[in-house]
Amino acid sequence: MKWFGKDWNAPVCQPKEQVKIPVKEKCFHCGKKFTRYDKGVMLPFTSSNGEKLVPYHLDCLLYSMGIITKNNKFDKNEK
Repeated sequence: MKWFGKDWNAPVCQPKEQVKIPVKEKCFHCGKKFTRYDKGVMLPFTSSNGEKLVPYHLDCLLYSMGIITKNNKFDKNEK
């Protein structure tokens, strides 16, 4: 899995899989644009137009999986 931003010490954070932060692209979950301070993952999305990688904020991914709630951030130090 491709990931971006600051390493959050998870198995997914392998140096060879790190990609640039997709600044100004929108998160597939929340629709907010990424900034140079965000962290997250690129996940495959398949549609009638084929497959592509789409970016998710880390918190959006964890929220969509039921791991955190909307009021609970994964990284408490995040702005």
